[in-house]
Amino acid sequence: MYIVDHSKKTYMVMDRETMEAMGAKMSDAMKQMEAALANVPPEQREMMEKMMKGKMKGMPSSAPRSEPVVTSLGQSDTVSGIGCDWKQVSRDDVVELKACVGKFSDFPASDDLRQISMKMREFTSSITEAMSSMTAGPMGSIAQNPMSAMALDGFPLISESFQDGNLTHRSRFQSVEEGSISGEEFAPPSGYKKQDMKKMMLQ
Repeated sequence: MYIVDHSKKTYMVMDRETMEAMGAKMSDAMKQMEAALANVPPEQREMMEKMMKGKMKGMPSSAPRSEPVVTSLGQSDTVSGIGCDWKQVSRDDVVELKACVGKFSDFPASDDLRQISMKMREFTSSITEAMSSMTAGPMGSIAQNPMSAMALDGFPLISESFQDGNLTHRSRFQSVEEGSISGEEFAPPSGYKKQDMKKMMLQ
């Protein structure tokens, strides 16, 4: 995946190896911080943790996260002429995602496009695994999105993401347009300078 900064005319390449290295570095930093706080009096420890949380928003928690749970809401809908069923993804009884999921067989596209969609789900899931100890940075939204790691048994025609009980993002399927696109369209813009993402973020 390419991350392009048009204002600086630079780009970075993000791959699984980079994510794993960044995740390991972040995990080590969190362990060192916990060790440094181990012998601090409870009152001071609490104060320092609050201060660090305020300054380091997006930093992962050291506590292990429970597995997400998919639940059917027993409600149906129709989006752009396609039927779908509402489901929600929660973790520790906290809702993280609601989605109206349609069957892949009803998706108005060729088999090639359906296969591409499945590959994209596999890709985002692999990135999520590699970033299991990271939630900050340009890929934070993918790491935090439970839909990336959970199979909803269909295509989400409507998806609503929640954080701390608040709706943060809503997307709705409109239509599909198929055509041929040159591979050059997916390359970084000509003349843009490549930045070493791993070197920049692991210093």
